[in-house]
Amino acid sequence: MLHVAVRGELERVNDALFEIAKERRTLIADGFEPTSLPNEQRAELGIGGPSLEVPTSEIAELYAELVSRAAAPKRKRAPAKRRARSR
Repeated sequence: MLHVAVRGELERVNDALFEIAKERRTLIADGFEPTSLPNEQRAELGIGGPSLEVPTSEIAELYAELVSRAAAPKRKRAPAKRRARSR
């Protein structure tokens, strides 16, 4: 067992985690939880047989992608257009 810490807003870190899992079909953590440090989230990892089958280089790539996505600026949504009222 070990802990992994990632900087970023909790919701963004978890969103990135599950997006990557869906895209790459590999879940690298069950989910992140807040820590006592601001803007730092933590996941507990259990290492077992299936984990050891994933090459270290792939795990490093997946975590690099997670950190990159969690740190990326939020995309601003365009404001909703108001519907013109007909009289």
